[in-house]
Amino acid sequence: MRLFFIAFLLMATTQSCFNNLVEMEVLAEGVHKIEVKEVVEGAQYVYFRAIEDDEEYWYSTLKAEVKVGETYYYKDPLEMPNFKSKELDRTFEMIYFLNSISSSPDFKKPEEDIKSAHAGNQNQKASEIKIEPLEGAITISELYANREKYVGKKVVVKGQVVKFNSGIMNMNWTHLQDGTEHEGNFDLTVTGLENYNVGDVVAIEGVVAIDKDFGAGYTYELIVEKAVTKK
Repeated sequence: MRLFFIAFLLMATTQSCFNNLVEMEVLAEGVHKIEVKEVVEGAQYVYFRAIEDDEEYWYSTLKAEVKVGETYYYKDPLEMPNFKSKELDRTFEMIYFLNSISSSPDFKKPEEDIKSAHAGNQNQKASEIKIEPLEGAITISELYANREKYVGKKVVVKGQVVKFNSGIMNMNWTHLQDGTEHEGNFDLTVTGLENYNVGDVVAIEGVVAIDKDFGAGYTYELIVEKAVTKK
């Protein structure tokens, strides 16, 4: 009977070790697993308290649906000690900013994210798009025609959202068209923290950059960065 009991303990221990190994195999290198305990919504970011490896930490990412009690996965955190959140009027002794979170331990490769954001340039021109002029704004055709003139400068562009991707490289990616074009260029890529819906007509203000290289073979000959909605 005693031998049977010892054998049972050995089997249970072996099974426990096996289970731990399986979990380690599931979580690829650099992938973290957390369980959310508290969520605080901000205007542009969501803040949440979660358990990781039996320790409690605060995290933040671009506006996303995060639920208490759910398990999420993340990679490549940015550690921010003594961070003051203006939108919450609160200082965190330590918080980790995340490019994105996932309900699955499987993450897309960075080049797949960039490809998704870049794909908007493949849209066919929507010739039916007609935008009411806005004083002080320039058209997409004018921006493409005089891109060198506007490099590093702030511009205002008004257009219709034809594609929107959120939380890629810690930015939201918006594609605008206004019905104008220059030498076949009619789709303008805009990055920032604003949220839009496809079909929205918006005016944005941002900084012009050219020949912007994001790696993975994706270079933008023209892009507007740090864009905010122009009221």
